[in-house]
Amino acid sequence: MNSFKELVEQLSEKYKDDKESLHNYIKEKIDEKINCKLGFKNHELINRFLILEKPFEVGKELSAKLELKRNIIMECYKKEIDLLYAH
Repeated sequence: MNSFKELVEQLSEKYKDDKESLHNYIKEKIDEKINCKLGFKNHELINRFLILEKPFEVGKELSAKLELKRNIIMECYKKEIDLLYAH
């Protein structure tokens, strides 16, 4: 199996001009692996997600120990987070 990084590179190249199709592809794969038929409860399902343009970086969104800086993430991505919960 390919590494996650290789998979991301392949998908990025395949869907570089069509982000909606990439989002739909990932949603389909998530739904195949995480669904009620496999024993997941409704509150455990992934209904909405967002693909960011760049990965989190140490010193910005991540600490030196690679822990999430939640307050910084909430500040930097407020607009994106609000969109996830707007529906």
